[in-house]
Amino acid sequence: EGNAVVYGAVGSGKSAMASSILYGIVTEKGPGDVVAYVIDMGSGSLLSFADAPQVAGVATQGDLVKAQSILKVLAREVEDRRAAFEGRAESVSSFNAIPGGERLPTVLVVLNNVAAIMESVPGVEEALATLMRDGPRYGIVFLLLAGSPREVRFRIAASCPQVLALELADLPIHAHAAETLLLEVLEELG
Repeated sequence: EGNAVVYGAVGSGKSAMASSILYGIVTEKGPGDVVAYVIDMGSGSLLSFADAPQVAGVATQGDLVKAQSILKVLAREVEDRRAAFEGRAESVSSFNAIPGGERLPTVLVVLNNVAAIMESVPGVEEALATLMRDGPRYGIVFLLLAGSPREVRFRIAASCPQVLALELADLPIHAHAAETLLLEVLEELG
C-alpha cells in the first residue's frame, strides 16, 4: 500500500517491471479506475504507453517543462481531493464507497531514473516530498525507479513503505518478480 521504490543497476529490470505494471493497468483497468503519469528520464521505454487512455501525461529527458507541469497537476489533484474528502472520507476507498457519490480513480505516478529527475527538474525535491507524503491518502501513489538508495533523498525515501531491490542477473527471475509485483498492484487497485 502506498508509494514504492525499486532499486537496481542498469539492465536489472526496473523499466521492464514498470512497463509490466503499466501494461497491466492499460489492459485490465479503465481510465475511471486508474490514471497514470510517467516522467521517464531513463531508457525512454515507458513512452510506449503515452497514447493509452489511462495515461494522462508523459514527460521525457528533453521535456522538463512537461515534467514540471505534471507535478503541478498532481499538486492541484491532491488539493482538490483534500477538499472533496473533508468531512466525508478518510481515504479514496471510503470516498468511493459513498452511495451515489463521485468515484475517483487511483493515480499512479511512475518516475524513471530518479537521479536524473532530481538533477534536471527545478523544485522537484520539495514538490515530490509533499506529494509523496500527502498523495497516498487521496489515492495518488508513486513508483520510483532508481539505480541505488543513494539516488533517493531521505525525505522522499521515507514516504516509500515498499522497497524492492533488483540486482538479479537472470531474466526469468526478473519476469517472475515483475509478474508478482504486477499482480499485487492490480489486486490493490481492485
